[in-house]
Amino acid sequence: MTELYASALHLDRKAVKALKITDPYSLHRVVYSLFPDIRTEAEKHSHIQSGIVYADQGGDFHGRKVLMVSDRPPMERVDGQYGDVISKPIAASFLD
Repeated sequence: MTELYASALHLDRKAVKALKITDPYSLHRVVYSLFPDIRTEAEKHSHIQSGIVYADQGGDFHGRKVLMVSDRPPMERVDGQYGDVISKPIAASFLD
């Protein structure tokens, strides 16, 4: 079984503005930028999944939080400078 990672992305108000998060697609772009792209062009156009799922927990005046599960660890910051990512491996026994 592939190792999985549970992660949380915390973005402050300044980061949300700098990353231009205004709609679901812009959030998708930011989340996927945290992970190396391991699929080929052919796999991207087929039904091969990305190995990343996320849930937007929404935000308020102060910032936004996004929860993620992935088959590889994410980077610690968006573009090396925005937000904070906390990531932990999910034990294989957790899913048994």
